[in-house]
Amino acid sequence: MMKLLIKKNHLNESSFKNELGNHITIEIKSVKDTGTNSKGKKEEFDAIEITMEGPSSTSTNTITQREALELYRALERFLKDKKSL
Repeated sequence: MMKLLIKKNHLNESSFKNELGNHITIEIKSVKDTGTNSKGKKEEFDAIEITMEGPSSTSTNTITQREALELYRALERFLKDKKSL
């Protein structure tokens, strides 16, 4: 069962057991980040930080809001045809 704690612009935590029975926690939050734009200049932007933690690994990625939206759309299309979910 998935547990969600939602705050303004911040999905604090989602916890569940995956297909292998492992406890997984996902945290998504709004952050500020700095990157190099297409013209080679440093620029601060609103970003989304995604952290997934399991019993033996942790992964953190910081992406732009547009990248997050495109990832969401791609996952939605990919998972739409999966009947096991």
